[in-house]
Amino acid sequence: MLIIPKDIYNIYREFVDIPTEGKHRPNLVVHIDDDDIYCLPITSSSPNDPPKHLNDLWKLHIDKWQSVPLSNESWVIINQLKVISKSSVTRDDYLGVLHEDDWNNVVLKSEEFEYYDSKEQRRKQKRSQNSSKRKNAIRNKT
Repeated sequence: MLIIPKDIYNIYREFVDIPTEGKHRPNLVVHIDDDDIYCLPITSSSPNDPPKHLNDLWKLHIDKWQSVPLSNESWVIINQLKVISKSSVTRDDYLGVLHEDDWNNVVLKSEEFEYYDSKEQRRKQKRSQNSSKRKNAIRNKT
């Protein structure tokens, strides 16, 4: 079975906040390697305005959702990349292909997220280093 980026499959995903539970949901294939598929979940839940969760900032509207076809207006959740085995996906899971215009928007938003995420990782690393320096300074004073 040939799987390519832009394909959308119905795949089981655990809930982020309750990893012991989950459901089947549409997922956008963004990358494939020898054994694995990298995919982003698709939701019919619109982002909160103003944002209440990080996901709200990274939900990207699928303008041409009906062309897939998806049953409801939908958003790609850019910050929830998941890697799954190719063997876990079947032809019966196939839903359709994301329109090229929407795919280009996903690529741009993903690049924006990668930039944000790398800045966030550096910030956390710096905070951790500063915390270690504080702990060492306190230990040296005693």
